[in-house]
Amino acid sequence: MPKIMSDTTVALVAPTACEHRGEIGDVRMMSVPDCPMCGKPGTPLFSDYFLDRLFGVPGSWRLVCCCNSACGLVWQDPRPVEEDLGKLYVRYFTHQESACRVSSGVFDRLRLAVLRQVGHRADSGMAWNVLGAFLAYIGPVREYMEGSVLWLRPSWRGRVLDVGCGNGEMLARMKQLNWEVAGVEPDFAGARVARDHFGIDVRGSLEEFPDSNFDVVTLSHVIEHLPDPVANLSQCFRVLKPKGRLVVATPNVRSLGTKWFKRSWVGWDPPRHLMLFTTECLRNCVAKAGFEVEEVRTPGRQAYFVWYSGKLIRRHTVVPHGSMRGMISPLIAAQGLLFHAVEYLLGSSGKGEELLLVAKKGPEPAM
Repeated sequence: MPKIMSDTTVALVAPTACEHRGEIGDVRMMSVPDCPMCGKPGTPLFSDYFLDRLFGVPGSWRLVCCCNSACGLVWQDPRPVEEDLGKLYVRYFTHQESACRVSSGVFDRLRLAVLRQVGHRADSGMAWNVLGAFLAYIGPVREYMEGSVLWLRPSWRGRVLDVGCGNGEMLARMKQLNWEVAGVEPDFAGARVARDHFGIDVRGSLEEFPDSNFDVVTLSHVIEHLPDPVANLSQCFRVLKPKGRLVVATPNVRSLGTKWFKRSWVGWDPPRHLMLFTTECLRNCVAKAGFEVEEVRTPGRQAYFVWYSGKLIRRHTVVPHGSMRGMISPLIAAQGLLFHAVEYLLGSSGKGEELLLVAKKGPEPAM
């Protein structure tokens, strides 16, 4: 039986039961008493409810954890109905062109120089390449730069489809590395930025792409937003070429950050994160869609973001995303770098902030 976690630095008043029977603000709700992955009942993960701490969606939200220790899924109960999910993203941060960070600036040159050292077709110039060769030996730096392209291997280079591509930032990086790119983004604002700013072929759903059309399909911090992950993964299976790769990154519900920050962990992100996975649960989810899992690990790339977000959430309860960086003190920044270094060193222990799963398209699942 999972234990109820607590964090006395933040206290929210739980809504009355009648508020959860119909609408909360503008978002209609549905009950999800049993685990969406294994069907076992859930128990409250925390003793109180959450507010939306980043984008101000009205309402209060409860997290429950699967009682099956072999699963461990965390999900929202109740959760928004599927037709109202779009209301949760009106002010989401991937919609703005100002959020796009692919450029010819210093950081981008360093990123390309480091990626060149791990085999990608990238060239920032001789001086930058020398510096990149040095930086590639610094583990957390190499991990962060490789994570900027979701650890896609140079040997897989071909056509990549990013599901939930937002404003197209990651796909623009892949174009720099000579990949052919396309995206799926149901939100009009994010898709418009990807098309207009980066010139990427972005469509509203996976169903709009033909069968066996891509070498790699990626879902970067997307699966936790989906009301039916297995159905979406089955569509990913369909559009992949034989032996094509699926790459999934999602918050790790058993990370060091969840232990340290408890309910102030930014990865809970209610109400947008409908489900959060353990290693075992994510493996099972992907296998149900017909994939053969090749690798699951837990990078610490998000550790710095998790640290400063958690510190600010503890202090302010609700922190608008756009103002976070301006509120970070030098001390918090230094602590965040140390936290990242610790998570990198613990990389083999399963405590990193992300779950990274790589799977291969197997034989067509039996009907």
